[in-house]
Amino acid sequence: MFKTVDNKQDVEALQQFLAPEDVRQRFYDALTAYARTLKVALGAVRFHEETPLKQVETYQRDLRFFHNLRVAVKQRYAEAIDYKDYEQRVRKLLDSHIKSSDVATVVEPVNIFDVEAFQAEIDKLGTPAAKADTIAHRVQRTVTEYMERDRAFYQKFSRLIEETIAAYRQGRISEAEYLKRSSDILHTVQTGRDADTPDKLFHYRDAPAFYRAMCDPLARYEVDVPGTTKDELLADVAIRLEQIIEAHKIRDWTTNPDVQKEIKREMDDYLYSIKGRYDIPFTGGDVDVILDRVLELARQRDRL
Repeated sequence: MFKTVDNKQDVEALQQFLAPEDVRQRFYDALTAYARTLKVALGAVRFHEETPLKQVETYQRDLRFFHNLRVAVKQRYAEAIDYKDYEQRVRKLLDSHIKSSDVATVVEPVNIFDVEAFQAEIDKLGTPAAKADTIAHRVQRTVTEYMERDRAFYQKFSRLIEETIAAYRQGRISEAEYLKRSSDILHTVQTGRDADTPDKLFHYRDAPAFYRAMCDPLARYEVDVPGTTKDELLADVAIRLEQIIEAHKIRDWTTNPDVQKEIKREMDDYLYSIKGRYDIPFTGGDVDVILDRVLELARQRDRL
């Protein structure tokens, strides 16, 4: 697996070599096969009779080393953990034949929104590249999982984190710059404070997502309102839409079509009042898109 890595004891180099998903999978398959074979060998009297003790210890040391490497890269590249596949079988082998205090354990990764705990996890890592990779891939996984809560917001940062990872892999930015960019993106995702979103929205839970959902269908229209800007007007509309939805919420409203129909009716009336008051030429189709997006966002956010 690692014949092209100059220093086979350089854990950072090995971890970076395993950055591509297909390479990691080949490593996992090889390690699983090795562990399975070693388990059979260690259970056979003939193996112990014919194999020098130093060689046996080398086999055991290799299993420990590559198991720990596997744990590290699964956490570094934010992979989903499947305890059924590998962990249970190999854990018993490690406990039986290898000093357990030297063996790393795969644990469920800390949620990035638990800011202090996640920072403590990052602080334990050795190199800037290891920290940056862990941040970048954990953010990448999180924005995928949270996409339906605010598609416009999370799609933007999904692209940014992919571009940042690619820039580092291609040698266009240094480890330090990789860590800085990843950390900046992490902070924005953790706080939800996108620079393109008006500050007044951050006092509300859902209004920032509603605002971003409206920006695309209304982007082509000019708004001439004395004393305010188009962004500020849309922010006020988003706040009012959140208030309308909140006023109609009852238990299990996300699956109640009658409640949803009433919410859409009131939001529809409000949007048409804004259209008339400020002479904004958006169409019925624009209103339908906004209503569907906002209501679905609200439903997804309450479900999650």
